Amino acid sequence: MEGKIDTLYKGFTKIKNGGLVLAGVAVFLMMAFIVVDVTLRNLFNASISGNYEIIQRYLMPLAVFPAIAITYSSGLMPKITMFVEKLSEKAQYIINMLLLFLEIFVMILIFYYSWKYAVQGLQAGVTFPAGGKMYPLYPVLFLVPIGFALLMIELVFNIIKELMKNPFSSKTT
Repeated sequence: MEGKIDTLYKGFTKIKNGGLVLAGVAVFLMMAFIVVDVTLRNLFNASISGNYEIIQRYLMPLAVFPAIAITYSSGLMPKITMFVEKLSEKAQYIINMLLLFLEIFVMILIFYYSWKYAVQGLQAGVTFPAGGKMYPLYPVLFLVPIGFALLMIELVFNIIKELMKNPFSSKTT
């Protein structure tokens, strides 16, 4: 059973790494847009039309939401379990499990409502103006629920891993 979970998690890690690459490309494109825009302004008194709006509406969400799961799994986000390290192993286990289930419940809520919002945006054909043109916003709206879905999957793997190292088993402490 543990080998199957590890195999599944390795596959999921590839998806998380793909999200990290996508976020990195978005950051690089943001930097490139800004450098080109500043250069054009200073040297040619011109600007990329809609630069700010495209960065804000497309690239910033691409830089954040695909990388949420890998950020969580790497330990960059603070966790309350850091404060219970002095407790017994069993108490730590119980608190950690409660927090994991609470976190997954919150992620389910965020996923549900952000998915609902994205679907409404898709149905309404939400757009934004940039440089005299209208650009679709609804594709980017789906990044939020996808990012939180990846985070939910990460949490499910964490719950499975915690269940596998149950301190209430028959070993002596």
